[in-house]
Amino acid sequence: MTESIVFYALFTSQLVLISYYFPRRFHQRMRTVFQTYSPDEYPRLYPKPVSYYERMHRNYRLTNQFLLILGCSVMVAMLAVDFDLSAKGAQMVPWAIFMIQVMPQLALELVEYKQMKLMRQSDQRTTRKAELSPRRLFDSVPKVLFVFAIAFFVVSLSLDAAINDFNIGFGTGTFYRGLIVGLTNVGFAFVAWRIIYGKKYNPYQRGTERSLQARAAITSMLYVSIGMSLYMFTTECIDTYELDRLSPAAMSLYCQLIAVASLSTMLNALRLDRLDFEVYREKPQTA
Repeated sequence: MTESIVFYALFTSQLVLISYYFPRRFHQRMRTVFQTYSPDEYPRLYPKPVSYYERMHRNYRLTNQFLLILGCSVMVAMLAVDFDLSAKGAQMVPWAIFMIQVMPQLALELVEYKQMKLMRQSDQRTTRKAELSPRRLFDSVPKVLFVFAIAFFVVSLSLDAAINDFNIGFGTGTFYRGLIVGLTNVGFAFVAWRIIYGKKYNPYQRGTERSLQARAAITSMLYVSIGMSLYMFTTECIDTYELDRLSPAAMSLYCQLIAVASLSTMLNALRLDRLDFEVYREKPQTA
């Protein structure tokens, strides 16, 4: 009974956090930008017709509202059938819902990428300024968090191995958990390298703002890495001590930690008052 209360409380929190709270903040942010920096005064920011952005904002809001209703319906159905939290694969229910919940956010990222591409294509400037300051790794990567993420991965993997009497050969759970988290961290490292040293997607973005954006993105990845290490170790403890009914709750909590680490970090680091919108303003023509 206690496990059910914990799970449904966390699952409710997951639905509200990812399908209401964060979408509401992002929608407010988009509307604030659109109203404060209008297409008439800042045409470089809007390579598509105004109606496109109005429709995108509306669809984003409605889609998240629909997913919130869908998630609540799933939870009611689980309660109605007295869903067995100890069933095999039960922990995949909150994960599956989470993957559906983040689809609007992924679509928003894709829209932003396409918008940057259109901005580069429509950039008619014949001369551009290049900032020649060197890009150093720890200018964009928080050093303390970086070291902590690596140390936490090593410690969690060592504790995992200790629980299993250091049976870490090929085919063991410890081996696969270490491989999954390790490969994910390698993927994060590649993405971070592209963010720091790759080409500039926004043709109008200043170097300081690009560094700020890179630091926010890499910080969120480091938090997710720490969360993965923690979750992998937690699931091993659940399996070892036969606490299967807590597995779905742990997964729901993990999903929320990912959301907070990635979305909240980006929102707080890239506050609108930190961004330079003057680069998108229509420049008066000179004789």
